[in-house]
Amino acid sequence: MSIPTPEQIDQDYKRIISFLESKSTIFAELRCVKKEVWESPGADEHYKAEKQRAASSARKQKSYFFQMMKNIGDQFQYKHWLIPPVSKKSDFEALDICMAPGGFTSTVLKHNCLAKVYGLTLSQKDGGNEILIKEWKENPRIEIQFMDITTLSAEFGFPDLVSPGSPCELQFSSLIPYKGRMFDLVICDGQVVAGRHDGPTSKHAATRLSCAQIILGLQRIKSDGSFVMLLHQTYRPQVVRLLEAFSHFSNIALFKPVPCHAKRKSFYLVAKNVDPHHERACRLLRDLKNSWRACTVDAFGMGLSETSVDEATTEDMEDILQSFGEKLIRISQPIWEIQRDALKKQFLR
Repeated sequence: MSIPTPEQIDQDYKRIISFLESKSTIFAELRCVKKEVWESPGADEHYKAEKQRAASSARKQKSYFFQMMKNIGDQFQYKHWLIPPVSKKSDFEALDICMAPGGFTSTVLKHNCLAKVYGLTLSQKDGGNEILIKEWKENPRIEIQFMDITTLSAEFGFPDLVSPGSPCELQFSSLIPYKGRMFDLVICDGQVVAGRHDGPTSKHAATRLSCAQIILGLQRIKSDGSFVMLLHQTYRPQVVRLLEAFSHFSNIALFKPVPCHAKRKSFYLVAKNVDPHHERACRLLRDLKNSWRACTVDAFGMGLSETSVDEATTEDMEDILQSFGEKLIRISQPIWEIQRDALKKQFLR
């Protein structure tokens, strides 16, 4: 599978923008507001200050972020009812991918007193966030495995990706986390850790992480389970393709927590009644594995191994917009509206 060229991505992006602007007044208004904000003298300072706060390692900032994530989790529960009460399901289990600091895990434990959460997260020594759930090590309802999920070559179907003795051999893992266990809820909330991928392997870091989360999630979710994932920009070509794929094997909705995500391009995919055995889910899984491999080989400069790789089944963006465009607008307009109004209130009063 080849990695899409910048030209291919740009062409798809322009097609999506043109389609959405012609069909949605709200999207067109959001684009106009964003343009005004970019030209606003106060915008640069505002976002620079936000980045500095986000990068702060101060305990107070960590605690604020943890509380914010718990608040987002509660918003999810009240809006989408992802966690059944113990009276409905006493053996509820969730997989929290990129778990730290543990806000979503706290939400699951709060809303179902018998639920158990299994976490995957980067260790602190490798640049990950601290787990802030009190006494989590003594809590029998929490189990955490610390690892870099982008290195799980065996989990992703390529156990022989790296030849024995290769300089890259120690960069990859044969681990298969929580093998054989399936989950009612999968949460994917990972973002690339600032500073962790500053060297040559920074290439494709975000794509490799995104692929890793979805592959793990689809390979661990129960039939009719729920899947939640943090995404950015509903009109990015990769995001449009992902949403279209999920629409074939689950009931999808989009959710933008307020106020913390109101001004941002970020939002969450909420997929319920997931059928991981559906033909379209299997195709997506295959394509994501091949994307992970192509990006990993390119990032590490490894050259191709003998491992077999199926060709991707990349559908033309025009065809996707014809079949899925109206639904994309329908599920996206509420979050475009939130962002439009929040940006106007912050910068254009």
